[in-house]
Amino acid sequence: MYHKIKGVSEITNTPPSKIRYYEQEGLLPFLKRDQNNIRIFSNEDIEMINLINCLRTLGMPIKQIKNSINILIDKKSNLSINDILLEHKLKLERQVKLLKEHISSIENKINQIN
Repeated sequence: MYHKIKGVSEITNTPPSKIRYYEQEGLLPFLKRDQNNIRIFSNEDIEMINLINCLRTLGMPIKQIKNSINILIDKKSNLSINDILLEHKLKLERQVKLLKEHISSIENKINQIN
């Protein structure tokens, strides 16, 4: 079954402009168009949009999402969505550690001033 962008927007709670942006950035590599050049979305495309939205919510940059999608669709790759999420989690944990160090440094400076 195929859907048009308005229906996909409602299903995924994603504005049509954002869906078009995802396509423009190459995040929907299997998206098809009908004879009138209108985007038609499969259930797999909808799942991909939901995955992209999830990764964006987790703070993953578009470029990294694109690389991850390319790896996922590569038949030679053994990488799974779980692997991608674990890798991103580790990156976020490193960022949190660095931010905590910065906060601690700022607190020390404030205490020295007072």
